[in-house]
Amino acid sequence: MTRDTEILRSRSIQVRGALASLCVFALLWTLRSLGWLQPLELALYDQLISLRAPAQPHPARVAIVSLEEPDIRELDYPLPDRTLAQLLRRIEADQPRAIGIDLYRDLPEPRDGSGQPELHSVLAEFDNIVPIFLPGSIEPPPATLRLAAQQNADWIDWVGSNEFPRDGKITRRGLLYTEYKRPDGSSTQATSLAMQLTLQFLARQNPAIVPEPSPDGALKLGAAILHPLQPTDGAYQIRPAASWGARADFAGTGGFQFLLDFRSPPPPTLRVADVLAGRFAKGSFRDKVVLLGVRAPSVRDQIATPLRSDLPGVELHASAVNQLLATALDGTQPLRFWSTPAEFCWLLGFTLLGGLLGLAVCNMTRFLIVLAFFTSLILGITYWLFLHNLWVPGATPLLGFLLAAITLDSFVAGSERQARRQLFSIFARNVSPQVASALVAQSDAFADGGRPRSQKLTATILFTDLEGFSTVSEGMEPAVLMDWLNELMEATAKEVETNGGVILKYIGDAIMGAFGVPVPRSHPSEIANDAANAVRAALRMGDAITTVNTRFVARGLPPVRMRIGIFTGDLVAGCLGAASRLEYTVIGDVVNTAARLESWNKDYKDTLDPVGNCRILIGESTHALVKDIFRSKPVATVELKGKEHSTSIYRVLPASSNPPNSP
Repeated sequence: MTRDTEILRSRSIQVRGALASLCVFALLWTLRSLGWLQPLELALYDQLISLRAPAQPHPARVAIVSLEEPDIRELDYPLPDRTLAQLLRRIEADQPRAIGIDLYRDLPEPRDGSGQPELHSVLAEFDNIVPIFLPGSIEPPPATLRLAAQQNADWIDWVGSNEFPRDGKITRRGLLYTEYKRPDGSSTQATSLAMQLTLQFLARQNPAIVPEPSPDGALKLGAAILHPLQPTDGAYQIRPAASWGARADFAGTGGFQFLLDFRSPPPPTLRVADVLAGRFAKGSFRDKVVLLGVRAPSVRDQIATPLRSDLPGVELHASAVNQLLATALDGTQPLRFWSTPAEFCWLLGFTLLGGLLGLAVCNMTRFLIVLAFFTSLILGITYWLFLHNLWVPGATPLLGFLLAAITLDSFVAGSERQARRQLFSIFARNVSPQVASALVAQSDAFADGGRPRSQKLTATILFTDLEGFSTVSEGMEPAVLMDWLNELMEATAKEVETNGGVILKYIGDAIMGAFGVPVPRSHPSEIANDAANAVRAALRMGDAITTVNTRFVARGLPPVRMRIGIFTGDLVAGCLGAASRLEYTVIGDVVNTAARLESWNKDYKDTLDPVGNCRILIGESTHALVKDIFRSKPVATVELKGKEHSTSIYRVLPASSNPPNSP
């Protein structure tokens, strides 16, 4: 998973990569602060809720008596007051701790009020029955509740609010308390149905457990401390409706809100008709909270939650009651959240990591594997923290990681394409397809800012020159001369490229080629192979000259003879020139020695090849590498011009004396 580390050594790319990552971070942090990433985070939260295993079963504390479709056909809907009164007495006979009526009773049933006395009698007789009302929707509360509450100091202390905050269409939060505006304009605190039933249960279970508010707004309830949900808790970014950028489809955090955990198993459920007929086991409701509600689809009392899109409202109330009782009695802790600075560092860290990997991994397959790995890692950490009761944003850092990684990878890929275009502008006409492929595969190893990086390496240099060119050229017309020379160069120069060399320059009638550049050689066998390729190219140049001379003589043009000098050693390779015109070249004593070998003793004739078209002289370093491949003979040991030490010179024998396909 390492990137071509050379890219990372480029300070300019590092700086630009860091700035790009910071820009991605700034964009996402701004969008998150405005609440525009909240739907994405809540969608991930729903998945975490779905994946989390249910809690260990607690003692059965809640039961449901539901009105199903058969009950509606048999008993009518809404239930008549007299029937509802009978149902409540049946349940009370089994000694529940509290009964919650999740049914609106805003009008008498039947309308003539003939059944109301019985219902009022039940409500007045039992103080553990909690009806519902909807703050802001039913003002003043229905007459049924007002009449039944006459014996109480304030009816608002006796009923339960049926309100659930919603995020768009989905309910994820519950209420302990909410604000209720009275008809006279004054405000008071209303208690939710779930909290009323919880308090009723606790008053009979352990009267010492009562809500204990703290100065910071928290509420101690038994073994746990509940904190009201804040607008920026978890992945929430709930802004006031008047704020710029606020999303209107997300309810605020007014009142005392808490996150529903949806971990309690479905409570046992009995049908209304069965309870009225006494068809239930004795003790089914003993010491439990009993919720009376509707599960018939025709009534449309379904609520969308992270687990279900059609959860009956009565079951949502039951889940909230179970959660509050588990909190108070079993010490089940609510979700915790990170502070804003911690979330800032969380997002910044993964965004910078994405940018670093975007710089560090260039291979597309490896890049996709890295993206998949870190996507799984981020989601895995988020889920692991969630299992340990800590909800941190997961979608935003994942988005930051992916955006930074893809942006930086695209940036580096673009830089590489530009650098390669510049490289090919230098090498395109001077290298073989094999060398071009090596340039693409290893460009980062020797490229810096689009030009080959200066480096010291071991290579073999080949120099050629034509014998007597000045004399021949004086007797030819310019156009004929250029055609004659181009035909010769076309036949000979291609042998350099064919054998893996690079033509560095044309100097009049001379050619300077190099074997072992621009990709450095690291193993002695590679260096020896370059030397062998240089000698092989020289021999094939001789064959090409023989063929070309046949055509020249046939057209009345003068034949040519070529001298070639070859030497192997250490040199420096790099680019010379202005930015608008660069030339790749090599510098060092090796270059000078190869040139001296080519020009040494121009009148030298070999008795084994008195009329040969191509004289090839190599130095001692090259001879040591190719002596087992090509036949050669020592010529002389001389002090070449500009050299302090003597140099042994060898003549490579004609191609006919060497195996045609030497390794």
